[in-house]
Amino acid sequence: MNFQQPPFQSLEFIPKGEKEKMMNLDVLCVYAVAHSKLDEGGNHWCFYLDVDDSHSVCIDMTPSYTVPSITVPGGSKGIMLMSLLPYIYLPSSEKAVRLDVPAGIKVHNFVNLLVQRKRHQYEFNKDGQGCRFWTDDQLTLFQTSGLVVNPSQVTEARNAVLTQYPDQVRYPLVVGSYYR
Repeated sequence: MNFQQPPFQSLEFIPKGEKEKMMNLDVLCVYAVAHSKLDEGGNHWCFYLDVDDSHSVCIDMTPSYTVPSITVPGGSKGIMLMSLLPYIYLPSSEKAVRLDVPAGIKVHNFVNLLVQRKRHQYEFNKDGQGCRFWTDDQLTLFQTSGLVVNPSQVTEARNAVLTQYPDQVRYPLVVGSYYR
């Protein structure tokens, strides 16, 4: 009996059965958020789309660690996780920068843009680093596409991504790579 590995999915919704509900939620604002400092340095960064007073949809590009990269030697392909969460962002987060959005924006506006631009096809280095570069790149994409509207907030977020928390020291971006 041959077991065939299912094809790699670079985009996952958690919970899977909530995809349509998540995609149609109104976005009140976005938070670019730094989590705990990583052993290799820097913080893990992701986006939280605030959808009401007590829920968010998190866009989290994370390394698979198991699916080898094709463009980054020794690295792994990433998975863009879309998670419906019962909080705006974790209170234990090290840093959060608010990004205003225009009225009428929905979660699907962000997800569809990322997929159309192939931003869900991303690879990390061998240590699983590269999320800060990915986050910084999406800040530019969101701003140029009109999904975030305040340039000073984008500048603040981009500067924050270059800072390691809680030490508040500059930490250079570790560059990952997109694949097709």
